[in-house]
Amino acid sequence: MFTKDTRTENLLTKLGVAWEWTNALLYKDLAPGWDGPNYGRLSVRSRMEDVILEYAHLMELGSAAPGGIYHLTPRGLTILDGVQRTAAGQLGNDLEFSGYLIRTDSRRVLVTIRLLANHLLAGHPEPVEWTRDQAIEVLVNDQGMSLRELSDLAGWSVPSLEKIKQQLDWGFALRAAGGPESLPKGMLNHIAQIARLHDVTKAPKPIGAFANILKDMKVNNGDSIPLINDFFAPIKTNRRLDLHKVYAKRLEEIQSRPEVDELLHGKKRVPRGNETKILGVLKAADTVIGSLVKSKASIPNLDQCFQILNRIQKNLDALRAERRKQWHGVKISTT
Repeated sequence: MFTKDTRTENLLTKLGVAWEWTNALLYKDLAPGWDGPNYGRLSVRSRMEDVILEYAHLMELGSAAPGGIYHLTPRGLTILDGVQRTAAGQLGNDLEFSGYLIRTDSRRVLVTIRLLANHLLAGHPEPVEWTRDQAIEVLVNDQGMSLRELSDLAGWSVPSLEKIKQQLDWGFALRAAGGPESLPKGMLNHIAQIARLHDVTKAPKPIGAFANILKDMKVNNGDSIPLINDFFAPIKTNRRLDLHKVYAKRLEEIQSRPEVDELLHGKKRVPRGNETKILGVLKAADTVIGSLVKSKASIPNLDQCFQILNRIQKNLDALRAERRKQWHGVKISTT
C-alpha cells in the first residue's frame, strides 16, 4: 500500500532519530483521536477529506503513496506525518499498513516532525507564512530550538526568522499588556525596530492602550509610523526613571491629537498637512530600506530606485526654493 521514500529517511537521519521501515502496523493499534486536532494544520482537524479521496483513488489505480511516520506510545500508535494517506488506506478496509516507525523520547523531535513534515516532504502543506510562524512559536519559543537550527532544517533564512520572531514576540507582549489580539505585521516590525521589549513589562497599561489605539484607528502602516515614532521615542537610560509615567504621558499626548480623536470618535477630521504626509512616506521608505540593509537582501533594479530618489531630491529642492521665494517676497506693512 505504501512505499519507502528517501526524503523521509533523510529527514529522520538529519534529526538523529532511530527508525525502522515496517509492514506490520495495524489500524486497530492507532491511538484514539489519531485524526483529530493537529497543531501542524491550520484547520481545526487533521483530516482533509478531498485529499483522502484523492489518495484512495490513486491507490486503487496501483500508485503507492509514500509511507507515513509513526510513533508508538502507551495510548497507541500516533501519526506524526501521513494522516491523509493512513485514512485513505483505511477506506480500503485494510487491516495493516506500512510506514516508518520511530523510537525517541524527545518531545522536540516529535514536535519538529509533526510541524514541519508537510513543508519538508512535499505533502499537502499549509501556507508557508503560517508554518513559519508556528515553527517559531512552538519550536523556538517553546522547545528552545535556535533560529540557526530552524534555518538549517527548514531552509528559511536566519534574517527572515529573526524579523518574524520579533513580530511574534511583540504581538504576544502587547496582548499580555491588554493590547489587541493582532496588529498588522508592518506595525509590529516598525515597533520592534525602534522600541524596547523590556519596556512593556515596566509600563504594560499605557503601552497596551497605545496598541489598542493603533488598532481602533484603522490606519495603514505608513500613517502609523509617526505615531509609533513619537510614542516609542528613545528614552535615556536611568534606573530611577518611572517608565510607566513616561509612557502614560506620551499616551495622553497621543490621545489629545485632533486627528487621533477624530479617527477614534468620529469627530470632524483635521486635514493632515502636506509636510506630515511627506514625512510619513519618507520615514516608511527609510524603515523598509534600513531593514533590507540589515538583512543584507539582494535587491534587483536598484538603478530604478536611484532614478526615483533623484526625482524626489529634485522635487524637494524645488519645494525648498519656492518656500525661500515666498519668504523673501513677504512685505512688511509700515502703517
